[in-house]
Amino acid sequence: DADVAEPRPAAGAPASALPWVPRATSRDLLDSRGLIFSCVKRQHWELLLQATTSPTTLNHDEYDDPKDIRKIKVNRVKATPQRLAGIDSVWERVRRSVFGQLHKELRSWSDSCLRRAYVGKGHGGQKRCFTVNFIGEGVNDYGGPYRAVFEQVAEELQYDIAKEDEGGRARSRSGRSRTVSDLDMEAEAHDAEMAPGGQDLADGGLSHCLLPLLLPCPNRAASVGDDHDTFVLQPAEGLSPHLLELAQFLGKLMGVANRHGLKMNLDFSQQIWRIMTGVPVSRENLAEVDLLTTRRLETIEKLLQQRAAAATGAEAKAAESSMLPGWDAFSLSTNLSDGSVVAINVPNAPDEEKHLKPEMARSFIQQVEVLRLSEGRALLAALLDGLSRVVPVEALSLFSPREAQELLCGRRDISIPLLRAVAEYDGGVSEDDAHVAWFWDILEELNSEQRVQFLKFVWARSRMPASVQAFPMPFKIQAPIGEASVQPDAFLPSAHTCFFSLSLPKYSSKAVMRRKLLYAISNSPTMDADVRLHNADGWNDL
Repeated sequence: DADVAEPRPAAGAPASALPWVPRATSRDLLDSRGLIFSCVKRQHWELLLQATTSPTTLNHDEYDDPKDIRKIKVNRVKATPQRLAGIDSVWERVRRSVFGQLHKELRSWSDSCLRRAYVGKGHGGQKRCFTVNFIGEGVNDYGGPYRAVFEQVAEELQYDIAKEDEGGRARSRSGRSRTVSDLDMEAEAHDAEMAPGGQDLADGGLSHCLLPLLLPCPNRAASVGDDHDTFVLQPAEGLSPHLLELAQFLGKLMGVANRHGLKMNLDFSQQIWRIMTGVPVSRENLAEVDLLTTRRLETIEKLLQQRAAAATGAEAKAAESSMLPGWDAFSLSTNLSDGSVVAINVPNAPDEEKHLKPEMARSFIQQVEVLRLSEGRALLAALLDGLSRVVPVEALSLFSPREAQELLCGRRDISIPLLRAVAEYDGGVSEDDAHVAWFWDILEELNSEQRVQFLKFVWARSRMPASVQAFPMPFKIQAPIGEASVQPDAFLPSAHTCFFSLSLPKYSSKAVMRRKLLYAISNSPTMDADVRLHNADGWNDL
């Protein structure tokens, strides 16, 4: 990181011309953040969280939740991503989504309420500031439902539902094409509570995800670059207050999750993490999300080099660049991450000029870089504002971008050796049992997506803690009870997400176990092990 510019004497003046100004300790810390162990930074962060936690007055009966810990009703049945994808109206999707339901319930809460970290008796050590009632799912919230709402919010925000077709229209999975004007009219027609600001997406911008905050990075759409799975913030200008409020609320949810030991499965680009930690961004970071634009800028630079080589008589150098396109191939515009086209106003360019000229090139390159590297700053500022209301964001500057990503959103990879290191065996199950050895072999053989499905199945999380010490509870493998212990091949494995436990039948072969386990983790979208209820709004349509 570059040092802050300090006062310097004028050229030729003695060094003593200015008084000595001591450097601030905070600046020294920032300059040395790469030398501080990550574990020390995390310990400091945890101490800050503890110091800023809001107190919670306990109930006289330790098994009853305090009155400050309110119950939030959430209907996941009508908010599955697949069902939301069939809704054309962006704001109707927001209203029905788990994210929208939480926003409606929590938007009036004070910031101090969100900074609570209550741990209920028998809740497996799960910190919380509210409890969850999943309508129609018959499950008691001992931790699993609380973790699950954060998981579903992340899934909704990053669920890609649309692609641009050749006509510049967005085609949803319901099959109907929609233009930008459709989105504008939806926002204008929506009720004042959900969309008070009317139009939220700038002309030319289309929402590619269920909810209008995030977009898949351009590299994903173009299938180029090394990392296709990251998301960027909506770059549109003139955002309504409501969309900014949603971004702020997302920041609050990220802060709540972090306070309570959860990792929101959000795959922000490194450009976002660099800005959040105060690290400068450059064209290299733009290439991580939009390689085609950076290649375009590099081609323009090569044309400038070709022109300079020709002017100096360097024929060999000019010959190397003879295959480059002409200047007429470049217009005075650039694409944003949402596909919209923005004109670049180059100084002294004629108003009628549409194509790039050599004398405009350097100014054009500079302006495109500034524009593209500042995309989404309005939403990011709102997100950081929300985050700052729940956690001490000032301390994020101690972390590197990767460290901050791991702190707030965890690691993408699911480490089976780490999971095995925190495993305990109960109910007569031993680590040396043959079916337990099959189980660990099967987990090692799963791909990344299947490992995430398994972790959601047993713990309602998609990201693991970074170390054994960071796990709030062990992973328990237990023997099944009842008929499953007598006829194991006739039953599926079952899990208790609140207690991070798996009931694993003693199957007759590894092949049978693999088939049963994969079916279970792929077909368990709801929680209903405590009470059988199918009375939620939306069940009748299934």
